[in-house]
Amino acid sequence: MKTNKKLFILWFACATQMNPLLSTENHPLQEDSSAERQHQRNIREQYNNGLRYLHGRGVEKNEKIAFEYLKEAAESGFAHAQQNLGLCYLTGTGTEYNAKKAFKNFKLASRTHDLAKYNLGLCYLRGEGVDKNPRKAFKLFEYVAATDYTPAQNNLALCYADGLGVQQNDGRAIYWFTNAAKQKNLNAQYNLYKMYLREDSPFYNPDFAIKWLEKAAHQGHKDAQIDLGIATINESTETS
Repeated sequence: MKTNKKLFILWFACATQMNPLLSTENHPLQEDSSAERQHQRNIREQYNNGLRYLHGRGVEKNEKIAFEYLKEAAESGFAHAQQNLGLCYLTGTGTEYNAKKAFKNFKLASRTHDLAKYNLGLCYLRGEGVDKNPRKAFKLFEYVAATDYTPAQNNLALCYADGLGVQQNDGRAIYWFTNAAKQKNLNAQYNLYKMYLREDSPFYNPDFAIKWLEKAAHQGHKDAQIDLGIATINESTETS
């Protein structure tokens, strides 16, 4: 069976992967008389207002107002807001596209925010707002993959598969693709199909390849559905 060997990388993640574009978590606001607690309360309220305007929850949806609220909260050092502000800059949501500002905010948030670490890794891998640095991307994916975040596991596997920032290792690639695929990550399932069809790999196994192709296709992966259709036609032609 012939196949395009290109593997699928997962790109920039929202804070719920779950529900693009931004985090929908609404932080509880606790009453406290201290000035610092009140300051933190105000920052969280700015962040939550940003999400309300972004999603139109209880207010008319307005991405520009959402951006301004998130920006205020981010400038106060709130990591969730910095992560989401980075996504706004990256996608041009409520503001103009600005990869450098996206990278800056992901980097600030990454000190305490795992999803920001993941997005920072993508910036380094893709050269988005910063010079490409596959090694830094690999280390960030490795950290977040250990938290059981399947998009990071998929991208860590891709680094091993293609030798991006680390020595090429098909065994480690299959390990991480499988980890994510068993948790129903469609891109990881599709990538396992590609890995098992690498004829120069000691893990070459067309039967395993078809198994994962079918799983990805049946769960809605578009390219998997196309490849499965082609494989079915080819099999029918060969047996006729």
